[in-house]
Amino acid sequence: MRGALTTLALLSLLVTPLVLAGGDPTAPPRVMPQALGLPGAPGTEGELPRPGMVLREGGQRFARFDGRWYRLNEEVEGARIVRIGSYGVDLEVYGERYYRPVVDHGVEKRMRTRQDGLGGKGK
Repeated sequence: MRGALTTLALLSLLVTPLVLAGGDPTAPPRVMPQALGLPGAPGTEGELPRPGMVLREGGQRFARFDGRWYRLNEEVEGARIVRIGSYGVDLEVYGERYYRPVVDHGVEKRMRTRQDGLGGKGK
């Protein structure tokens, strides 16, 4: 009898980690599925949309993506615009914030109007 209890105790010690490794079946998944076009999504290079231009007009700020104007809190390709700065845009994806500058190297830092378009002043 004593040998059977010892064997049962040893088996329970061996099986317990295997049972606990499965985790709580009611817990949410550890890795959330990604939407296409967002960082880490399957089949993409993880690029967020890049603004072509930012504009401040009449106390409001606008950002231009792919020829369309967006305002604060609107969504662009699944990413929400949380801030429009003078030289770039902050996008939020799954609670993470990403800064997307208009120009990576920071050369083009000047105010433009909506009439200037994407070509710059005087064009």
